[in-house]
Amino acid sequence: MNARTTLAPVLARHARGCFLASLVFAAFMFLASASAQADLDVTAVEAGMTGFVTTETANGLERFGVTVVGVQASDAGRSPRVLIRVDADLIDETGGVAAGMSGSPVTLTVDGEDRLLGALSAGFPDSDHQLALVTPIAAMRTQGSAGTSGTAAPLLLAGVDARAAQHLNLTQHADVGAPLQTGGSAGQVPARPVAAGQTVGIGLAYGDLTIAAVGTVTDRSGDDVWLLGHPFLATGVSDFALLPAEVLTVVGRSSLPFKLANVGREPIGRVTFDGDAGLTARLGSTPDALPLTLNVTTDTASQTFNVAVARGTELTPAIVATATQRAVDLVRNDVGRGHATLTWTFNFQNEAPLTLRDERVDTRDIATRVAFASGGPVAVLDRNPFRDPELTGINLSVQIGADAERVELVQTALETPTVEPGGTAVAFVRLQPYRAEPIITSVAVPIPEDAPPGPLTVTFRGASVDDPNAPEGISSPLDPLEQPTSDRPAILSWAELIGALESRATANEMVVEVDLEDGRRRVARLPQDAVVLGLKRLTVTVEDAGEADATDETDTLDETPDEEDAP
Repeated sequence: MNARTTLAPVLARHARGCFLASLVFAAFMFLASASAQADLDVTAVEAGMTGFVTTETANGLERFGVTVVGVQASDAGRSPRVLIRVDADLIDETGGVAAGMSGSPVTLTVDGEDRLLGALSAGFPDSDHQLALVTPIAAMRTQGSAGTSGTAAPLLLAGVDARAAQHLNLTQHADVGAPLQTGGSAGQVPARPVAAGQTVGIGLAYGDLTIAAVGTVTDRSGDDVWLLGHPFLATGVSDFALLPAEVLTVVGRSSLPFKLANVGREPIGRVTFDGDAGLTARLGSTPDALPLTLNVTTDTASQTFNVAVARGTELTPAIVATATQRAVDLVRNDVGRGHATLTWTFNFQNEAPLTLRDERVDTRDIATRVAFASGGPVAVLDRNPFRDPELTGINLSVQIGADAERVELVQTALETPTVEPGGTAVAFVRLQPYRAEPIITSVAVPIPEDAPPGPLTVTFRGASVDDPNAPEGISSPLDPLEQPTSDRPAILSWAELIGALESRATANEMVVEVDLEDGRRRVARLPQDAVVLGLKRLTVTVEDAGEADATDETDTLDETPDEEDAP
């Protein structure tokens, strides 16, 4: 007998009246409201047992036969996983176990009774797509801490394209070969009763722009829902949106097939825990999301986007950058050069709003430049060590127009290659305005008194130019916590951090920094009449007090190249 069974008949061709439709709906509501099977303890599982996996395809909920291969021993206190083989019908329908099937309930038949074993939670990329691991349902119901195991869930970016996806660094997805997919739509999926085997979205952001992973419901009891069977971001206690979704198709892929789905924009619940054995969610509960309002204005168009962003995750700045990239691309409809003015307003629960302003210029892709800039101040506030910022909302205005005046830092040279601690090194700087005569100016570089004898690296850069040595992820080149300055005291409180943000260097300034043993220190900031681009480095020799430097030769801009250019 064929083990495949279709659970969702097409009513449109067969219904003769409302009575039949209401009976079917009532039956579906019963299935959706409570688990219909008793749990099966993993200790009772033996090789050769048979049953079925239930998962949603484009045809609705379907069953495919499974056979137990064996039980994978537990390690480090983790619950054992069960290795199963699905039957050939799944290969015919979907190409095998697919990313996005994570959470699909696996049922075994014991003494003629169907018992819920757990969630299909992992496939084997670039290998046998009929093999899969199952996370026991008992572990999903009782887990109490976050885990670190890999995941085979694709991240579906409904309404967001590949350009916007570049800001998200989800290495746990790439490690198992699961694709970072873009496509599908947001807002076109109505809410429906949640049932085991049904596809749902786990929202990092939702609204006019949606960023959501796609997974499957394992079981439901009342308003409590268990899904995925493996961690999403392994955050432990969490607050992601649970979103409705519908499967368009399962896309064949040699490394690992994946579900392609549409995701809705209105939450049907919230994910409350993200741990090693999967996710726990509560239906009817609303996430405490961070409201983000994006207004993008060009010479010919203007549009406002309202997005709810997940809190409590290190990805928040990257989510803001992703949404900004997509919003600018949608309004501008052009990948190319430009000038942008960004204005952030951060609203706090118990204090006055913070407004920041900056500019960006890019000769190739202004949208991407703006997107990376947009997450910088968010990262500073989100990662500060002093207190919860208690943000109640972020408003970001982006105005994009033709190129503004800009100058590029193209060359530097030392007039005084040696200097004593506490002294001043003089450097010549060549700034090149766009299609205009170069500007050559001298810059006094104060050398800190605690600079040790020997070579000292001096960096000249536009304040908005990212340092290639900056930490990975969404970081701001203007982050006062990462770039202590000699002209301000150490930042030791929330109030001092806010003050440092308000007085930070902006894109119309050139900053000069030196690298000391305790980190980078800014020694000068020089306002200009245009946005400053470029980064250059020189090395000055710090001598012990009293050492003569009479034989030093003076460098000139026309004769001496930079010691080191930024990569």
